[in-house]
Amino acid sequence: MGVVEQTSGAVESQLSALEESYGSFSVSQRTVTVPTAQYENRRGEDGCQQIDLYAKVHNEQSEVLHVEREGPTVLPSAETTIDAELERVARQTVETEAGVTCQIDGVDAVTILGLQDATDTDRETVYTLAVVFEAQYTDGAPDDPAVWKSFDAEDHPAYA
Repeated sequence: MGVVEQTSGAVESQLSALEESYGSFSVSQRTVTVPTAQYENRRGEDGCQQIDLYAKVHNEQSEVLHVEREGPTVLPSAETTIDAELERVARQTVETEAGVTCQIDGVDAVTILGLQDATDTDRETVYTLAVVFEAQYTDGAPDDPAVWKSFDAEDHPAYA
C-alpha cells in the first residue's frame, strides 16, 4: 500500500471515529506545502496516526485565545492520536500553552490536510487531519505568550 492510500485510509478512519463521538461537524479540505521534516514525520507509519488538535477558546468578550509564536499567532495546539482522550488533550494544551482553563463544547471544524513536501513537490501528497474544538474560558489569566484577540478565520493559517 502506498503512502497516499495509507494516509487517506487513516484519515477516513479518524473521521469516522470523530463522527461517532461528536456527531456531525464541518469538514473542509486543503493542500498545504510544509517543510521536508514535517512531511517526513507525517509520511511514516506512526505519522499516519497523528492529528493536529486545536482549541478555539472564547472569553466573555467574544475574543479567542491565541499563542504568539515565531510567525503567525495561532490557536493553542498539539499533535496527538485519534485514540487519545481528545478533550483532555485539548484542555491540557490550553493550560500548558496559555495558563488558563477551559470547558470543551465540541468539535467546531475538521480540515483534511494534503501535505506536500516543500523541497520536492513531485513527492506524493500525505493526508492528515486538523481538528478544532470549540471551548469556553473558565479560569486563569493568560501567561505570556498567550493573548486574547478577535478571531478571523481567513487570517488563521494555524489549522489551514
